[in-house]
Amino acid sequence: MGSSESLQPLKEVLQNDFEVYMYTFNSHCRKEISQEDFTISNFADEVIVFLKENSLDEIAIFGYSMGGYVGLYLAKNFPKK
Repeated sequence: MGSSESLQPLKEVLQNDFEVYMYTFNSHCRKEISQEDFTISNFADEVIVFLKENSLDEIAIFGYSMGGYVGLYLAKNFPKK
């Protein structure tokens, strides 16, 4: 399972023009395996919590692989974000 670390080169390119945040989902990379179900909606909930913790109201999101599916889910279900 991947992590945000694999997108570090992209962050370095984008951070000159954008404020870039990166996130690794629970049960990925070196994070402990979560007891939550492995679902897109649960991963989207993680992103919503991350946004609240970082006081981010509106975002443009990029996700690779499963993160892309989470991004689409968020766009459909939280369009004001």
